[in-house]
Amino acid sequence: VYFKEGIVFASERDKGAAVKRTHTWTGNPFLELYQVSAEEQKGEECGNYIYGTPEKYGEKDLNSKFHDAAVTFSSDQQRIFFTRNNIKNGKVGKDDEDIVKLKIFTAESKGGDEWGSLEGLPFNSDEYSVAHPALTPDDERLYFASDMPGGYGNMDIYISEKENGRWGPPRNLGPEINTEGNEIFPYVDESYRLYFSSDGQIGLGGLDVYFTEDRGNGEWATPENM
Repeated sequence: VYFKEGIVFASERDKGAAVKRTHTWTGNPFLELYQVSAEEQKGEECGNYIYGTPEKYGEKDLNSKFHDAAVTFSSDQQRIFFTRNNIKNGKVGKDDEDIVKLKIFTAESKGGDEWGSLEGLPFNSDEYSVAHPALTPDDERLYFASDMPGGYGNMDIYISEKENGRWGPPRNLGPEINTEGNEIFPYVDESYRLYFSSDGQIGLGGLDVYFTEDRGNGEWATPENM
């Protein structure tokens, strides 16, 4: 995602840490957050950037020994929301099958890449994953992916709206968006169009990218494959 004069992204690159930790499902290092400067080059060609050298982002406050990824920032870039394995203050939470699920955490900026105390969102759970946050431009709605009970398939996309400064109960976006497969990685642009990935919609194979628009009253336009 864009952040200040660059981007913040997740990567499983191994930077030569003294303690080698790998994810048992993939055999690769865990995802961590990185930042890189991005200077747009002026000219006729749009989107031409020169990138700096990636560095770990929020290493002191955000990155843990397991997965940290999928970030969104508030419009003033003073609050971060990101996905992390179920670990806080060094304590790891597991579900009934001994699996470490995903949760969304948020924190307030202290300047630079330093962040305040982490807070879990109210609909996090040890028993299912809550991941991939995406704020609307007005910071009033938060989209995310979850396999919480009551969905249509594996991972579905949900929305939570601010109510008196707090995040309200999640609402499933419904069968127009969600399928028996996975709907993940939502993103909202400046016109409030919703983008997401799905392996359950009619696509070209595996996860494809789709977009849709909110028609109001809980109705969505038929997702279009990019």
